[in-house]
Amino acid sequence: MDPPEADSRAPDGRRGVEAAESERFSPGRIGKRRLRPGDQISELALANKIGMATVSIREALLEMMPLGLLTKRERQKWVVATFSAERTRELREFREMIEVFSLRKLLVGGLSKEHRGAFVSSETETRQFVGQQRPLISKILDVDLGFHRLLIESAGNSFLKERAGFIYLIIVFQLISPFYTLAQGRLGLGQHLRIIRAILRGDLASAERALIEHLRSAEDFISSMANQLR
Repeated sequence: MDPPEADSRAPDGRRGVEAAESERFSPGRIGKRRLRPGDQISELALANKIGMATVSIREALLEMMPLGLLTKRERQKWVVATFSAERTRELREFREMIEVFSLRKLLVGGLSKEHRGAFVSSETETRQFVGQQRPLISKILDVDLGFHRLLIESAGNSFLKERAGFIYLIIVFQLISPFYTLAQGRLGLGQHLRIIRAILRGDLASAERALIEHLRSAEDFISSMANQLR
């Protein structure tokens, strides 16, 4: 049996730092674990591997528990949950509600100069990675999450902004599977480009169709992953 994990309680002065670290809990940093259903996660080992405080890791993992992404018993390691087809569909539906809402908020009334500049930069960065022969998968994961972060934050909804870390963890969970490949990453970024170009044209209908197609493609990917693990 594994020994109890060491506690890592920081003084009050560290609270703000830990919150900032939790926001940087990106797929590029955790993706090296290539998590799969049934895998066990040690807070201490993961903190050491990606260079974050153990408390920050624990807070991030605790946010995933209500979604059924992880389970944990007292004094034991975390375990990555196995997703049923129904749970995978519900996860996609949750993301679809949030991201389609964000897209509509972004484009209704026209794209602001600030948002246009942000999405032009996102398009440039995405094209750069799509065009590379062998980009690092961890970098593709960061670009992938960066696009969804930009879309959600562009909605200008304070509640979504306050709970952004919670939402990003859902997206991260979809991206860190052991079967995420370079081809899968290129496919996702290509779908991003279609969404971004529609946004820049101010074409809400096309952007919404492309976004829904992208999210459902992610659902199919997770479902196929689960089938391979059975």
